[in-house]
This record gives sequence, C-alpha cells and structure tokens, in this order.
Amino acid sequence: MLELIRRKYADYGPVLLAETLAEREGLHVARETVRRWLREAGLRAAGRRRWRRHVRRERRARFGELVQLDASIHRWLEGRGRGGREPVLISIVDDATGRSFGRFHAGETVHAIQDVMRPWIERHTRPRAWYVDRASQFQGKRDEDGFDPRYNTQIGRMWRELDSELLLARSPQAKGRVERALRTHRDRLVNKLRERGIRTIEQGNAFVEQQYWPEHNRRFARPAAEPRDAHRPLTLEQAARLEEIFSVREQRTLGKGEVVKLDGRVLQLEGAGRCRPRPGCRIEVLRDPHGGVRLRYEGLELGYRDVTEAHLQSAAERREAKELTRRRRRLEAALRAQGVTHCPRGRPLEQLTSLELQALRAPVPPRADHPWRRRALDKPPRRAG
Repeated sequence: MLELIRRKYADYGPVLLAETLAEREGLHVARETVRRWLREAGLRAAGRRRWRRHVRRERRARFGELVQLDASIHRWLEGRGRGGREPVLISIVDDATGRSFGRFHAGETVHAIQDVMRPWIERHTRPRAWYVDRASQFQGKRDEDGFDPRYNTQIGRMWRELDSELLLARSPQAKGRVERALRTHRDRLVNKLRERGIRTIEQGNAFVEQQYWPEHNRRFARPAAEPRDAHRPLTLEQAARLEEIFSVREQRTLGKGEVVKLDGRVLQLEGAGRCRPRPGCRIEVLRDPHGGVRLRYEGLELGYRDVTEAHLQSAAERREAKELTRRRRRLEAALRAQGVTHCPRGRPLEQLTSLELQALRAPVPPRADHPWRRRALDKPPRRAG
C-alpha cells in the first residue's frame, strides 16, 4: 500500500487520498488510518498544535447573508501554462453554508473580480453583504468630502448600486472561512488539474465549473441554520442596468476634433444633439469585461466611430511633411551660403521644388581627412597575377 502511495499519490493529503483510493483502487480505508500511515512513513509531517489567538466566529444563520471573496496566487498549473505563468484563483464562499464558486484569471483585476461575482448574482441574486480584504480594488482613498473609501473604487461603486454592504477585514484570520477553503483547494484542486493535464485558464475554468465545484459543494457544503434565503432579488432598475453596473467607468477629456483617446484608440463623436459637448468637457467612458466601450455625457449616450487608423495615417503624413519642410530649409540655407539666391531662369529659391534646389547645390568635395579618403590611401596595392 505504501509503495502504491509513494509511486502515484505522494503529495496527496489524507482526506483526498482516502477518497482517491476508494474511487480508483477500490480500497476503502478510513482517512484517519491513511493519516497515520502517511505520518509513520514520513510522507506527511505531523501537525503542530498552535495557540489559538482568534476565536472562531459563529456562521451566519442564512444563505446569502454574508459572502466572502478572496484570491489565491499559487502554482495551480505547476508550470504547465503558456510561458510558465500561473493563474490566480478568485473564489467566493458563502459564510452560512460553505458553498463555493470561483474562476481562474491571469490576475486579480477589476474585470476578473466582476467576472466571478456576476455568475453568483445571476444565479442567487444579491447577497446582503460582501466580506473582502483591504486591497486597492476594494478600498480607495478618502476624498476631501469625506466619502467612504469602501465605495470610492470601481468594485465599491458597483456594490453600492446593487445595494449590498461591503465589509473590510482587518486580518486574514477575520475572513478565515475563505482562507481555509482556499487551503483546501490548494491541496485538492492542484492534483485534479494535474491528473487531467490541464494547461490553460480556459480548460481550468471549464473543469471547475462543470465538475469541481458541484463535487466540492456536495462534499463540503452544509445546510444553513435557517432555511430562508437571505439573497434579495434585483429590482427592475438594477436588472435593466446590470450591464452598466458591471462596467468600469472612467473620465476622459474631449479633445479637438471631438475625439476621445482611450488606450491607443481614437474615438470621434458623430451625430447631432442639443447637448453636444464641446472640446475640454469631461466624457464618461464605460468599458464592459468583453471590450465594449460606451461614451456618455451628462447622462446621455453619445455615438462615435473608431478613427484610430485614419488618425495614425494623418499623423504619419504630418510627420513626413515636417521632415520634408526641414530638408527644404536646410537646402535653401546651404544655397544661400554658396551665394545662390535665384535659379538660372531668374526664379527665387522660394518658388523652386526640392529636386530643383538639390540640382542647384554645388557638389561638396570630401575633406582631406575624410574616412573615405583614408580608406582609399591605406588600402594595400593588389599583387599582379
């Protein structure tokens, strides 16, 4: 038995190993027995008893009363990903039941957090409160008006519009429910991803949504103390504005030519209206997770077209025209230094083209110490035959 464990399941935990032995090998062994085997064989260190400084808080009574969210940076793919890059698992855990959900993303960005929250809201509607850490995505700076820093971010603004309370944890132990759940995922999920040869974020998300989360919730979730659901349905206004609520909003200044520059793109307003903004006005830009962009001014939607290619082409033409003008001025200055002010036909230099100016310029012989002359003098003579 120990030889089998060393060969195939060396890094499995006791609980996962007991389940795997029963499913694959047909060996039904109690998990405490497996734990004792691993400890005696030296495959797993004995756990240390630590002084418990934080007393565990009682679970909330109803499902949806408090939902915890956190991200975990770990070697989920064990270097199998593209370029060896490891994804981040953003996980959600209900405090009352332990029901979990999450997705892999390249980083803990605003769009990544929204991509995990939106399926939960669409499936279970709005929870009463969210419990998160004090990362910059959740806590902003207090402005001059004393605005609550919890709602001075993109995520905080979204929660405020959904009428959900935002609670900020002061320590990792305070949100221990999601921390312990992530520790379980680091033990079980890594092995399951390795067994299936998963290499990309897309493959990982498909696996966790179709197999891992249903199996994990059947195994670890528990019924709430009170059967009544604490989630609240979306209002008609919130349901109609859900796409707008889950968008990232930014302010941009309208430039000359009625253009807005955004991440290398140039968007030009089009259409006529009574409240058409003038250059210098602040335009609100709404970007959804799928890359869509909307422009708004004083609550009104603005039509636009992407003129990035034309703008780059015109900018290149302007640079080329400036370079030609610079060359022409150098030619004129060189001709005037040689005493030439008119062409043989009597026309002044200002009326001549660049090619005509180049033809009028006298050839300038190279200096005596020019490298071209030195190379010709230093070259050894060729030997005859």
